[in-house]
Amino acid sequence: DVAVRYEAGAATFYTADRFNDAVWVVKDEAVVRTFKAGREPIALALTPDGRTLIAANHLPEQSPATFDASAAVRFIDTQTGKTDVVRLINGAMNVRDIVLSPDGKYVFITGIIGHFQRMPNDVNGGWMNENVLFVLDVKQRKYIHTQSLDDYSIGSANPWGVSISDDEQFVIVAASGSCDVLLIHLPRFSAMLDDYAGYAPRKTEPVDFPMMMRVPVGLKGVRSAAMVNGQVFASSYFEDALMKITPNISKPGGFVPGLVPKDILEIPRNKKLRPDTTTPYRDNIIKKNRLYSALPPFVLSAGIQFQRELIRLGPEPVWDNVRYGEMLFHDAVVCKEHWQSCSSCHPDGRSDCLNWDLLNDGQDNPKNTKSLLLSHQTPPSMAHGVRREAETAVRKGFETILMIPAAEDEAQAVDEYLKNLTEVVSPHKMPNGELSKSAQRGRRLFNSGKTGCSNCHPEPLFTDMQMHDAGTRSAVDTDDKFDTPTLIEVWRTAPYLHDGRYTALRQVFTEGKHYSKELTEPEIDDLVEYVLSL
Repeated sequence: DVAVRYEAGAATFYTADRFNDAVWVVKDEAVVRTFKAGREPIALALTPDGRTLIAANHLPEQSPATFDASAAVRFIDTQTGKTDVVRLINGAMNVRDIVLSPDGKYVFITGIIGHFQRMPNDVNGGWMNENVLFVLDVKQRKYIHTQSLDDYSIGSANPWGVSISDDEQFVIVAASGSCDVLLIHLPRFSAMLDDYAGYAPRKTEPVDFPMMMRVPVGLKGVRSAAMVNGQVFASSYFEDALMKITPNISKPGGFVPGLVPKDILEIPRNKKLRPDTTTPYRDNIIKKNRLYSALPPFVLSAGIQFQRELIRLGPEPVWDNVRYGEMLFHDAVVCKEHWQSCSSCHPDGRSDCLNWDLLNDGQDNPKNTKSLLLSHQTPPSMAHGVRREAETAVRKGFETILMIPAAEDEAQAVDEYLKNLTEVVSPHKMPNGELSKSAQRGRRLFNSGKTGCSNCHPEPLFTDMQMHDAGTRSAVDTDDKFDTPTLIEVWRTAPYLHDGRYTALRQVFTEGKHYSKELTEPEIDDLVEYVLSL
Protein backbone atom coordinates (compact mmCIF):
# COMPACT_ATOMS: atom_id res chain seq x y z
CA ASP A 1 0.00 0.00 0.00
CA VAL A 2 1.04 3.62 -0.46
CA ALA A 3 0.09 6.80 1.41
CA VAL A 4 1.02 10.18 -0.07
CA ARG A 5 1.55 13.61 1.45
CA TYR A 6 1.74 16.74 -0.69
CA GLU A 7 3.49 19.78 0.75
CA ALA A 8 4.78 22.87 -1.05
CA GLY A 9 4.35 21.17 -4.40
CA ALA A 10 6.42 18.14 -3.41
CA ALA A 11 5.21 14.63 -2.68
CA THR A 12 6.33 12.26 0.06
CA PHE A 13 5.42 8.62 -0.46
CA TYR A 14 5.04 6.16 2.41
CA THR A 15 5.27 2.65 0.98
CA ALA A 16 4.49 -0.55 2.85
CA ASP A 17 7.36 -3.01 2.42
CA ARG A 18 5.17 -5.89 3.56
CA PHE A 19 7.67 -8.72 3.76
CA ASN A 20 10.47 -6.65 5.27
CA ASP A 21 8.07 -5.52 8.02
CA ALA A 22 8.86 -1.91 7.26
CA VAL A 23 7.62 1.32 5.67
CA TRP A 24 9.78 3.25 3.25
CA VAL A 25 9.70 7.05 3.10
CA VAL A 26 10.36 8.06 -0.51
CA LYS A 27 11.17 11.58 -1.74
CA ASP A 28 12.54 12.57 -5.13
CA GLU A 29 12.71 8.93 -6.20
CA ALA A 30 14.94 7.99 -3.27
CA VAL A 31 14.33 6.18 0.01
CA VAL A 32 15.17 8.76 2.68
CA ARG A 33 14.03 6.85 5.74
CA THR A 34 12.66 3.50 6.90
CA PHE A 35 10.27 2.83 9.76
CA LYS A 36 9.86 -0.52 11.47
CA ALA A 37 6.19 -1.40 11.12
CA GLY A 38 5.55 -4.81 12.68
CA ARG A 39 4.53 -8.00 10.94
CA GLU A 40 3.51 -7.55 7.32
CA PRO A 41 2.27 -3.95 7.16
CA ILE A 42 -0.35 -4.32 4.45
CA ALA A 43 -2.37 -1.09 4.58
CA LEU A 44 -1.46 2.54 5.31
CA ALA A 45 -3.31 5.75 6.13
CA LEU A 46 -1.90 9.22 6.76
CA THR A 47 -3.54 11.81 9.00
CA PRO A 48 -4.44 15.10 7.28
CA ASP A 49 -1.62 16.99 8.98
CA GLY A 50 0.91 14.41 7.79
CA ARG A 51 2.21 13.90 11.32
CA THR A 52 0.96 10.37 11.88
CA LEU A 53 1.21 7.35 9.63
CA ILE A 54 -1.10 4.48 10.57
CA ALA A 55 0.05 1.02 9.47
CA ALA A 56 -2.24 -2.01 9.78
CA ASN A 57 -0.52 -5.38 10.18
CA HIS A 58 -1.83 -8.36 8.25
CA LEU A 59 -1.22 -11.15 10.78
CA PRO A 60 -0.79 -11.79 14.53
CA GLU A 61 2.65 -11.55 16.10
CA GLN A 62 2.15 -13.55 19.31
CA SER A 63 2.20 -17.28 19.94
CA PRO A 64 -1.38 -18.60 19.75
CA ALA A 65 -0.41 -21.36 22.19
CA THR A 66 -1.41 -18.92 24.94
CA PHE A 67 -4.84 -18.42 23.28
CA ASP A 68 -3.97 -14.73 22.98
CA ALA A 69 -2.91 -13.60 19.52
CA SER A 70 -3.99 -10.74 17.29
CA ALA A 71 -2.87 -8.44 14.53
CA ALA A 72 -1.88 -4.91 15.52
CA VAL A 73 -2.00 -1.33 14.24
CA ARG A 74 0.97 1.01 14.49
CA PHE A 75 0.78 4.78 14.87
CA ILE A 76 4.09 6.16 13.58
CA ASP A 77 5.18 9.77 14.15
CA THR A 78 6.50 10.72 10.72
CA GLN A 79 8.97 13.23 12.17
CA THR A 80 10.43 11.34 15.13
CA GLY A 81 9.66 7.77 14.16
CA LYS A 82 8.17 7.13 17.60
CA THR A 83 5.66 4.30 17.33
CA ASP A 84 2.63 3.35 19.42
CA VAL A 85 1.37 -0.20 18.98
CA VAL A 86 -2.34 -0.91 19.40
CA ARG A 87 -3.41 -4.54 19.37
CA LEU A 88 -6.74 -5.43 17.85
CA ILE A 89 -9.20 -7.79 19.50
CA ASN A 90 -8.01 -11.32 20.27
CA GLY A 91 -8.09 -13.47 17.13
CA ALA A 92 -7.88 -10.50 14.74
CA MET A 93 -6.09 -11.51 11.54
CA ASN A 94 -6.31 -11.41 7.74
CA VAL A 95 -6.35 -7.59 7.86
CA ARG A 96 -6.67 -6.10 4.37
CA ASP A 97 -7.37 -2.37 4.15
CA ILE A 98 -7.61 0.87 6.11
CA VAL A 99 -9.26 4.28 5.75
CA LEU A 100 -9.58 7.39 7.92
CA SER A 101 -12.92 8.98 8.71
CA PRO A 102 -13.30 12.39 6.99
CA ASP A 103 -12.89 14.23 10.32
CA GLY A 104 -9.71 12.28 11.08
CA LYS A 105 -11.09 11.00 14.41
CA TYR A 106 -11.36 7.32 13.56
CA VAL A 107 -9.59 4.75 11.45
CA PHE A 108 -11.56 1.87 9.94
CA ILE A 109 -9.80 -1.43 9.20
CA THR A 110 -11.18 -4.53 7.47
CA GLY A 111 -10.33 -7.95 8.83
CA ILE A 112 -11.45 -11.21 10.38
CA ILE A 113 -11.76 -12.44 13.95
CA GLY A 114 -10.74 -16.08 14.17
CA HIS A 115 -12.46 -17.69 17.15
CA PHE A 116 -9.59 -20.14 17.57
CA GLN A 117 -10.43 -20.79 21.22
CA ARG A 118 -13.52 -22.70 20.06
CA MET A 119 -13.60 -26.19 18.60
CA PRO A 120 -14.37 -25.58 14.90
CA ASN A 121 -17.24 -28.02 14.57
CA ASP A 122 -19.78 -25.48 13.30
CA VAL A 123 -19.84 -22.49 11.00
CA ASN A 124 -23.23 -20.89 11.77
CA GLY A 125 -23.24 -17.48 13.37
CA GLY A 126 -19.56 -16.86 12.70
CA TRP A 127 -18.62 -19.75 14.98
CA MET A 128 -15.17 -20.01 13.37
CA ASN A 129 -14.56 -16.72 11.58
CA GLU A 130 -16.38 -13.42 12.01
CA ASN A 131 -16.06 -10.68 9.40
CA VAL A 132 -15.64 -7.21 10.85
CA LEU A 133 -14.59 -3.59 10.61
CA PHE A 134 -12.16 -2.68 13.39
CA VAL A 135 -12.38 0.93 14.64
CA LEU A 136 -9.59 2.81 16.43
CA ASP A 137 -9.59 6.29 17.97
CA VAL A 138 -6.79 8.25 16.27
CA LYS A 139 -6.33 10.93 18.93
CA GLN A 140 -6.40 8.55 21.90
CA ARG A 141 -4.64 5.85 19.89
CA LYS A 142 -6.76 3.05 21.21
CA TYR A 143 -9.08 0.35 19.94
CA ILE A 144 -12.71 1.25 20.64
CA HIS A 145 -15.08 -0.90 18.59
CA THR A 146 -15.57 -3.89 16.34
CA GLN A 147 -18.40 -3.49 13.84
CA SER A 148 -19.75 -6.84 12.71
CA LEU A 149 -20.42 -6.97 8.97
CA ASP A 150 -22.31 -10.25 9.14
CA ASP A 151 -26.01 -10.85 9.38
CA TYR A 152 -27.23 -13.34 11.98
CA SER A 153 -27.84 -15.97 9.32
CA ILE A 154 -25.41 -15.07 6.54
CA GLY A 155 -21.82 -13.94 6.53
CA SER A 156 -20.06 -11.09 4.72
CA ALA A 157 -16.96 -13.15 4.20
CA ASN A 158 -13.47 -11.80 3.62
CA PRO A 159 -13.92 -8.02 3.95
CA TRP A 160 -11.25 -6.45 1.78
CA GLY A 161 -11.31 -2.87 0.52
CA VAL A 162 -12.79 -0.01 2.56
CA SER A 163 -13.43 3.56 1.43
CA ILE A 164 -15.47 6.69 2.19
CA SER A 165 -18.08 8.01 -0.23
CA ASP A 166 -17.33 11.34 -1.86
CA ASP A 167 -20.24 12.95 -0.02
CA GLU A 168 -18.91 11.53 3.29
CA GLN A 169 -22.22 9.82 3.99
CA PHE A 170 -21.14 6.17 3.80
CA VAL A 171 -18.35 3.80 4.66
CA ILE A 172 -18.08 1.32 1.78
CA VAL A 173 -16.78 -2.18 2.50
CA ALA A 174 -16.13 -4.77 -0.20
CA ALA A 175 -16.85 -8.30 1.06
CA SER A 176 -14.74 -10.28 -1.38
CA GLY A 177 -15.70 -13.82 -0.37
CA SER A 178 -19.47 -13.36 -0.19
CA CYS A 179 -19.52 -11.08 -3.27
CA ASP A 180 -21.26 -8.22 -1.45
CA VAL A 181 -20.83 -4.52 -0.76
CA LEU A 182 -21.71 -3.13 2.68
CA LEU A 183 -22.89 0.47 3.02
CA ILE A 184 -22.57 1.89 6.54
CA HIS A 185 -24.25 5.23 7.16
CA LEU A 186 -21.34 7.31 8.41
CA PRO A 187 -23.13 10.07 10.39
CA ARG A 188 -24.95 7.58 12.62
CA PHE A 189 -21.92 5.31 12.82
CA SER A 190 -19.73 8.23 13.91
CA ALA A 191 -22.29 9.32 16.51
CA MET A 192 -22.23 5.82 17.96
CA LEU A 193 -18.43 5.84 18.01
CA ASP A 194 -18.36 9.23 19.74
CA ASP A 195 -20.41 7.68 22.51
CA TYR A 196 -18.02 4.74 22.81
CA ALA A 197 -14.96 7.02 22.82
CA GLY A 198 -16.42 9.44 25.38
CA TYR A 199 -16.76 12.46 23.09
CA ALA A 200 -19.60 14.97 23.17
CA PRO A 201 -22.66 13.68 21.29
CA ARG A 202 -22.97 14.87 17.70
CA LYS A 203 -26.29 15.67 16.04
CA THR A 204 -27.46 13.56 13.14
CA GLU A 205 -30.31 14.12 10.72
CA PRO A 206 -33.04 11.44 10.83
CA VAL A 207 -33.06 9.15 7.79
CA ASP A 208 -35.46 6.42 6.72
CA PHE A 209 -33.00 3.58 6.14
CA PRO A 210 -30.85 1.34 8.37
CA MET A 211 -27.31 2.11 9.50
CA MET A 212 -25.89 -0.79 7.45
CA MET A 213 -27.10 -2.26 4.16
CA ARG A 214 -25.78 -5.27 2.26
CA VAL A 215 -25.90 -5.25 -1.55
CA PRO A 216 -25.28 -8.48 -3.51
CA VAL A 217 -22.86 -7.40 -6.23
CA GLY A 218 -23.03 -10.47 -8.44
CA LEU A 219 -19.32 -10.65 -9.31
CA LYS A 220 -16.58 -12.86 -7.94
CA GLY A 221 -13.80 -11.41 -5.81
CA VAL A 222 -15.18 -7.97 -4.90
CA ARG A 223 -11.97 -6.55 -3.45
CA SER A 224 -12.63 -2.82 -3.73
CA ALA A 225 -15.55 -0.44 -4.02
CA ALA A 226 -16.04 3.32 -4.20
CA MET A 227 -19.10 5.55 -4.06
CA VAL A 228 -19.15 8.63 -6.30
CA ASN A 229 -22.13 10.88 -7.04
CA GLY A 230 -24.44 8.49 -5.22
CA GLN A 231 -23.36 5.45 -7.27
CA VAL A 232 -21.28 2.53 -6.05
CA PHE A 233 -18.64 1.03 -8.32
CA ALA A 234 -17.46 -2.41 -7.20
CA SER A 235 -14.50 -4.11 -8.87
CA SER A 236 -14.14 -7.83 -9.44
CA TYR A 237 -10.76 -9.52 -9.13
CA PHE A 238 -11.90 -12.54 -11.14
CA GLU A 239 -14.36 -11.10 -13.65
CA ASP A 240 -12.49 -8.22 -15.34
CA ALA A 241 -15.55 -6.09 -14.72
CA LEU A 242 -17.18 -3.45 -12.56
CA MET A 243 -20.67 -3.43 -11.18
CA LYS A 244 -22.36 -0.02 -11.01
CA ILE A 245 -24.91 0.00 -8.20
CA THR A 246 -27.43 2.82 -7.87
CA PRO A 247 -29.35 2.93 -4.57
CA ASN A 248 -32.83 4.36 -4.48
CA ILE A 249 -32.53 5.59 -0.91
CA SER A 250 -35.16 8.30 -1.35
CA LYS A 251 -37.93 5.69 -1.62
CA PRO A 252 -37.21 2.89 0.81
CA GLY A 253 -39.42 -0.13 1.15
CA GLY A 254 -41.17 -0.03 -2.25
CA PHE A 255 -41.00 -2.32 -5.26
CA VAL A 256 -39.75 -1.51 -8.73
CA PRO A 257 -42.66 -0.88 -11.12
CA GLY A 258 -43.15 -3.73 -13.56
CA LEU A 259 -41.55 -6.35 -11.34
CA VAL A 260 -43.41 -8.72 -9.09
CA PRO A 261 -42.06 -9.45 -5.60
CA LYS A 262 -40.58 -12.86 -6.54
CA ASP A 263 -38.25 -11.12 -9.00
CA ILE A 264 -36.68 -8.97 -6.31
CA LEU A 265 -33.87 -10.83 -4.60
CA GLU A 266 -33.27 -10.20 -0.94
CA ILE A 267 -30.21 -11.52 0.87
CA PRO A 268 -30.29 -15.26 0.14
CA ARG A 269 -31.04 -17.10 3.38
CA ASN A 270 -31.04 -20.60 1.93
CA LYS A 271 -29.67 -22.50 -1.02
CA LYS A 272 -32.48 -21.62 -3.40
CA LEU A 273 -31.73 -19.15 -6.15
CA ARG A 274 -35.28 -17.79 -6.22
CA PRO A 275 -38.54 -18.93 -4.63
CA ASP A 276 -39.86 -20.22 -7.96
CA THR A 277 -36.98 -22.54 -8.85
CA THR A 278 -35.71 -25.81 -7.48
CA THR A 279 -32.16 -25.27 -8.70
CA PRO A 280 -29.77 -24.97 -5.74
CA TYR A 281 -28.35 -21.49 -5.32
CA ARG A 282 -24.79 -22.76 -4.98
CA ASP A 283 -24.98 -25.05 -8.02
CA ASN A 284 -26.19 -22.21 -10.25
CA ILE A 285 -23.27 -20.06 -9.23
CA ILE A 286 -20.54 -22.67 -9.45
CA LYS A 287 -21.61 -24.25 -12.73
CA LYS A 288 -21.98 -20.89 -14.42
CA ASN A 289 -18.88 -19.46 -12.69
CA ARG A 290 -20.93 -16.32 -12.31
CA LEU A 291 -23.24 -14.56 -9.90
CA TYR A 292 -24.38 -11.83 -12.28
CA SER A 293 -26.55 -14.07 -14.41
CA ALA A 294 -28.14 -15.41 -11.24
CA LEU A 295 -29.32 -12.01 -10.01
CA PRO A 296 -31.95 -9.67 -11.47
CA PRO A 297 -31.09 -6.07 -12.44
CA PHE A 298 -32.83 -4.82 -9.30
CA VAL A 299 -32.15 -6.14 -5.82
CA LEU A 300 -33.73 -5.26 -2.50
CA SER A 301 -31.78 -5.03 0.74
CA ALA A 302 -33.19 -3.75 4.03
CA GLY A 303 -36.08 -2.17 2.16
CA ILE A 304 -33.83 -0.23 -0.20
CA GLN A 305 -33.90 -0.81 -3.96
CA PHE A 306 -30.57 -1.13 -5.73
CA GLN A 307 -30.19 -1.11 -9.49
CA ARG A 308 -27.22 -3.02 -10.88
CA GLU A 309 -25.45 -2.46 -14.19
CA LEU A 310 -22.50 -4.55 -15.41
CA ILE A 311 -19.53 -2.71 -16.92
CA ARG A 312 -17.10 -4.98 -18.75
CA LEU A 313 -13.46 -3.84 -18.79
CA GLY A 314 -12.60 -6.29 -21.54
CA PRO A 315 -13.76 -9.60 -23.00
CA GLU A 316 -15.42 -11.94 -20.54
CA PRO A 317 -12.55 -13.97 -19.08
CA VAL A 318 -12.28 -17.68 -19.68
CA TRP A 319 -10.84 -19.40 -16.64
CA ASP A 320 -8.50 -22.33 -16.82
CA ASN A 321 -8.61 -24.87 -14.00
CA VAL A 322 -5.98 -23.01 -11.96
CA ARG A 323 -7.86 -19.72 -12.10
CA TYR A 324 -11.15 -21.48 -11.39
CA GLY A 325 -9.55 -23.14 -8.38
CA GLU A 326 -8.22 -19.80 -7.17
CA MET A 327 -11.74 -18.36 -7.38
CA LEU A 328 -13.20 -21.30 -5.44
CA PHE A 329 -10.45 -21.04 -2.82
CA HIS A 330 -11.38 -17.40 -2.17
CA ASP A 331 -15.14 -17.89 -2.57
CA ALA A 332 -17.48 -18.02 0.43
CA VAL A 333 -20.58 -18.73 -1.63
CA VAL A 334 -19.45 -22.38 -1.55
CA CYS A 335 -19.58 -22.21 2.26
CA LYS A 336 -22.71 -22.78 4.32
CA GLU A 337 -24.36 -19.37 4.79
CA HIS A 338 -21.34 -17.62 3.24
CA TRP A 339 -19.42 -17.28 6.52
CA GLN A 340 -15.89 -17.98 5.28
CA SER A 341 -13.75 -19.21 2.43
CA CYS A 342 -10.62 -21.35 2.33
CA SER A 343 -8.64 -18.10 2.33
CA SER A 344 -10.15 -17.04 5.66
CA CYS A 345 -7.78 -19.40 7.47
CA HIS A 346 -5.25 -19.56 4.62
CA PRO A 347 -4.80 -15.97 3.38
CA ASP A 348 -2.88 -15.99 0.10
CA GLY A 349 -2.74 -19.77 0.49
CA ARG A 350 -0.61 -19.43 3.61
CA SER A 351 -1.58 -19.33 7.30
CA ASP A 352 -3.70 -17.23 9.64
CA CYS A 353 -1.04 -18.01 12.30
CA LEU A 354 -3.64 -19.28 14.77
CA ASN A 355 -4.04 -22.64 16.48
CA TRP A 356 -7.20 -24.60 15.68
CA ASP A 357 -8.45 -27.75 17.40
CA LEU A 358 -9.56 -29.64 14.29
CA LEU A 359 -11.36 -32.89 14.94
CA ASN A 360 -9.33 -34.94 12.47
CA ASP A 361 -6.78 -35.88 15.16
CA GLY A 362 -8.90 -35.89 18.32
CA GLN A 363 -10.05 -33.16 20.67
CA ASP A 364 -8.29 -30.63 22.91
CA ASN A 365 -5.02 -30.68 20.97
CA PRO A 366 -4.91 -27.48 18.88
CA LYS A 367 -2.43 -27.20 16.02
CA ASN A 368 -1.06 -24.21 14.16
CA THR A 369 -2.51 -23.55 10.72
CA LYS A 370 -0.04 -24.68 8.05
CA SER A 371 0.85 -22.84 4.89
CA LEU A 372 -0.48 -24.65 1.82
CA LEU A 373 2.56 -23.84 -0.30
CA LEU A 374 3.94 -27.19 -1.59
CA SER A 375 1.24 -29.06 0.33
CA HIS A 376 0.48 -31.32 -2.65
CA GLN A 377 4.16 -31.94 -3.36
CA THR A 378 5.04 -32.87 0.24
CA PRO A 379 2.56 -35.40 1.66
CA PRO A 380 1.25 -36.29 4.18
CA SER A 381 -0.94 -33.41 5.36
CA MET A 382 -1.74 -32.09 8.84
CA ALA A 383 0.68 -32.04 11.78
CA HIS A 384 0.18 -35.72 12.60
CA GLY A 385 -0.08 -36.73 8.95
CA VAL A 386 -3.69 -37.83 9.38
CA ARG A 387 -4.41 -37.01 5.73
CA ARG A 388 -2.25 -39.13 3.48
CA GLU A 389 -2.21 -36.48 0.79
CA ALA A 390 -3.35 -32.90 0.28
CA GLU A 391 -6.09 -33.97 -2.12
CA THR A 392 -7.91 -35.65 0.77
CA ALA A 393 -7.34 -32.62 3.00
CA VAL A 394 -8.90 -30.32 0.37
CA ARG A 395 -12.05 -32.40 0.14
CA LYS A 396 -12.34 -32.79 3.90
CA GLY A 397 -11.84 -29.04 4.24
CA PHE A 398 -14.93 -28.34 2.15
CA GLU A 399 -16.90 -30.93 4.08
CA THR A 400 -15.88 -30.12 7.66
CA ILE A 401 -14.81 -26.45 7.54
CA LEU A 402 -17.01 -24.91 4.84
CA MET A 403 -19.77 -27.40 5.73
CA ILE A 404 -20.73 -28.04 2.08
CA PRO A 405 -18.95 -30.90 0.27
CA ALA A 406 -17.28 -29.91 -2.98
CA ALA A 407 -18.10 -31.46 -6.31
CA GLU A 408 -15.13 -33.43 -7.62
CA ASP A 409 -14.42 -30.97 -10.44
CA GLU A 410 -14.36 -28.14 -7.89
CA ALA A 411 -11.97 -30.01 -5.59
CA GLN A 412 -9.70 -30.83 -8.53
CA ALA A 413 -9.61 -27.16 -9.50
CA VAL A 414 -8.58 -26.17 -5.98
CA ASP A 415 -5.88 -28.86 -6.14
CA GLU A 416 -4.53 -27.30 -9.32
CA TYR A 417 -4.51 -23.82 -7.82
CA LEU A 418 -2.58 -24.97 -4.75
CA LYS A 419 -0.13 -26.97 -6.85
CA ASN A 420 0.63 -23.81 -8.79
CA LEU A 421 1.38 -21.61 -5.77
CA THR A 422 4.92 -20.29 -6.04
CA GLU A 423 7.13 -19.13 -3.21
CA VAL A 424 7.91 -15.47 -2.66
CA VAL A 425 11.63 -14.79 -2.78
CA SER A 426 12.91 -14.39 0.76
CA PRO A 427 13.75 -10.83 1.81
CA HIS A 428 16.78 -12.33 3.55
CA LYS A 429 18.42 -13.03 0.19
CA MET A 430 20.72 -10.55 -1.49
CA PRO A 431 19.19 -8.26 -4.15
CA ASN A 432 20.66 -10.52 -6.85
CA GLY A 433 18.97 -13.54 -5.29
CA GLU A 434 22.15 -15.02 -3.86
CA LEU A 435 22.80 -15.99 -0.25
CA SER A 436 24.59 -13.57 2.04
CA LYS A 437 27.96 -14.63 3.46
CA SER A 438 26.27 -15.43 6.76
CA ALA A 439 23.68 -17.58 4.99
CA GLN A 440 26.42 -19.36 3.04
CA ARG A 441 28.10 -20.31 6.31
CA GLY A 442 24.71 -21.37 7.64
CA ARG A 443 24.16 -23.58 4.63
CA ARG A 444 27.36 -25.47 5.33
CA LEU A 445 26.25 -25.94 8.94
CA PHE A 446 22.79 -27.03 7.81
CA ASN A 447 24.29 -29.80 5.67
CA SER A 448 26.90 -30.85 8.24
CA GLY A 449 26.86 -33.65 10.77
CA LYS A 450 27.16 -31.06 13.50
CA THR A 451 23.50 -30.09 13.10
CA GLY A 452 22.00 -32.94 11.12
CA CYS A 453 19.39 -30.52 9.72
CA SER A 454 19.54 -31.89 6.17
CA ASN A 455 18.83 -35.43 7.37
CA CYS A 456 15.15 -34.53 7.85
CA HIS A 457 15.09 -31.43 5.65
CA PRO A 458 17.00 -32.39 2.48
CA GLU A 459 16.97 -30.28 -0.66
CA PRO A 460 15.18 -29.46 -2.90
CA LEU A 461 11.91 -29.53 -0.91
CA PHE A 462 13.66 -29.35 2.47
CA THR A 463 11.59 -32.20 3.90
CA ASP A 464 11.94 -35.97 3.87
CA MET A 465 8.15 -36.24 4.08
CA GLN A 466 8.47 -38.55 7.09
CA MET A 467 7.13 -38.53 10.63
CA HIS A 468 9.71 -37.88 13.36
CA ASP A 469 9.87 -37.53 17.12
CA ALA A 470 11.84 -34.30 17.57
CA GLY A 471 11.03 -33.97 21.25
CA THR A 472 8.33 -31.37 20.59
CA ARG A 473 5.31 -33.20 22.02
CA SER A 474 3.28 -31.10 24.45
CA ALA A 475 1.00 -32.20 27.27
CA VAL A 476 -2.08 -32.14 25.02
CA ASP A 477 -0.66 -33.96 22.00
CA THR A 478 -1.81 -37.48 21.14
CA ASP A 479 1.41 -38.66 19.48
CA ASP A 480 5.17 -38.13 19.70
CA LYS A 481 5.72 -37.96 15.96
CA PHE A 482 4.98 -35.06 13.67
CA ASP A 483 5.18 -34.49 9.93
CA THR A 484 8.40 -32.85 8.81
CA PRO A 485 7.38 -29.54 7.21
CA THR A 486 9.11 -27.97 4.25
CA LEU A 487 11.37 -25.08 5.19
CA ILE A 488 10.71 -23.19 1.98
CA GLU A 489 9.24 -19.77 2.82
CA VAL A 490 9.76 -20.44 6.53
CA TRP A 491 10.68 -16.76 6.85
CA ARG A 492 6.95 -15.90 6.63
CA THR A 493 5.41 -18.86 8.48
CA ALA A 494 5.95 -17.92 12.14
CA PRO A 495 4.94 -19.01 14.73
CA TYR A 496 6.93 -22.24 14.65
CA LEU A 497 6.42 -25.91 15.51
CA HIS A 498 3.11 -27.71 15.37
CA ASP A 499 1.60 -25.67 18.20
CA GLY A 500 3.09 -22.29 17.29
CA ARG A 501 4.96 -22.07 20.58
CA TYR A 502 7.88 -20.05 19.16
CA THR A 503 7.45 -16.68 17.46
CA ALA A 504 11.05 -16.49 16.19
CA LEU A 505 13.10 -19.09 14.35
CA ARG A 506 16.05 -18.53 16.65
CA GLN A 507 13.96 -19.87 19.53
CA VAL A 508 13.61 -23.19 17.70
CA PHE A 509 17.40 -23.60 17.86
CA THR A 510 18.09 -22.11 21.27
CA GLU A 511 15.05 -23.07 23.36
CA GLY A 512 13.81 -26.02 21.33
CA LYS A 513 17.33 -27.44 20.81
CA HIS A 514 16.30 -28.43 17.30
CA TYR A 515 19.76 -29.78 16.35
CA SER A 516 22.12 -32.50 17.54
CA LYS A 517 24.99 -30.59 19.16
CA GLU A 518 25.64 -27.28 20.86
CA LEU A 519 26.35 -24.37 18.55
CA THR A 520 28.10 -21.09 19.21
CA GLU A 521 26.11 -17.86 19.03
CA PRO A 522 27.66 -16.88 15.66
CA GLU A 523 26.86 -20.34 14.30
CA ILE A 524 23.23 -20.01 15.37
CA ASP A 525 23.09 -16.61 13.69
CA ASP A 526 24.39 -18.10 10.45
CA LEU A 527 22.06 -21.10 10.61
CA VAL A 528 19.04 -18.89 11.22
CA GLU A 529 20.02 -16.60 8.36
CA TYR A 530 20.27 -19.53 5.95
CA VAL A 531 16.94 -21.09 6.89
CA LEU A 532 15.25 -17.68 6.66
CA SER A 533 16.70 -17.34 3.17
CA LEU A 534 14.95 -20.44 1.84
